[in-house]
Amino acid sequence: MSGENKIVNACPICDSNEFRPYNDGEFTFRHVKKSYVVPNQEYACCANCGTRGFLPGQRAKNLQTIKNFQASIPEYISPSDVLSVRERYNLTQKQASQLFKGGVNGFSKWERGAAFPTASTAMLLKVALASPEAMQKLVEVARVDFEVVDQLDEPKKPAKALPLQSSVIIQCTHAEYREDTAFNDETEADQEWKNLNQPVISTASSFLN
Repeated sequence: MSGENKIVNACPICDSNEFRPYNDGEFTFRHVKKSYVVPNQEYACCANCGTRGFLPGQRAKNLQTIKNFQASIPEYISPSDVLSVRERYNLTQKQASQLFKGGVNGFSKWERGAAFPTASTAMLLKVALASPEAMQKLVEVARVDFEVVDQLDEPKKPAKALPLQSSVIIQCTHAEYREDTAFNDETEADQEWKNLNQPVISTASSFLN
């Protein structure tokens, strides 16, 4: 198995100090008719009992790596970022569709990943998400009748502190250990990574299967 480094951790299943981190995983996603592969995805595997999973922080790091990769593709915007445009400016799907076009159900499909905006619309959405001033200019040019309200200017409630958890197990030799009962996510970023539709696949082995 490639991508191994020398750091070892206690395996949560067999207690051996052989729960090793790896960084040779890959995350694959499709956009329109093209597949993209994000390398350097991290995971952990016990050399003693074969338990596979994630060490604290690995999934959050994987998520950031994926986001950075996707942001480098000019014509791509993720469904979560499409939703973030509406959430940031407090728009309904109908209002967003009036501004960015795409049809009556276009924004709904983009948010669900059931369809993708055109390359030019994707770039407009990225600009709007990054800049309230640009969003205001788009509203003026499109001559739509609603006010741009930047929700990021609103005071936020303090984030709920989440308890730090031990390693997240996704596959082991003991059926009683399941991720949704025995282990939990350590951060909200971990949960977001978990909710991605496509699995991470190791170049050495399919460690989610």
